[in-house]
Amino acid sequence: MPFVWLYRNIGSGFDSDIPDFEVTGGNGLYFIHLRTGDRELMFSDRSLGDEDVDVWINDQGASFPARNVCRDVDTVLSIAKRYFDNGDALEGIPWEDY
Repeated sequence: MPFVWLYRNIGSGFDSDIPDFEVTGGNGLYFIHLRTGDRELMFSDRSLGDEDVDVWINDQGASFPARNVCRDVDTVLSIAKRYFDNGDALEGIPWEDY
């Protein structure tokens, strides 16, 4: 399956079916969604436009606006590491509310 889910608070009384951090995609196209505090954020680079991009092309598939698709795996890994270590969004990355 083309996604990664991270859970930071399993057993703390919240709905553990909902991951705190999600990456969907592969092959250079990644949708990133995270929860921090009372906010839900997703990667957003408005210069990429709003045309739908297929990030999951088998099974049920998933498409997202181009602005919400990160194209650099090193950026994805940096965002994931920051979130895993600190539970917040990496500064210097463009985010928008989910």
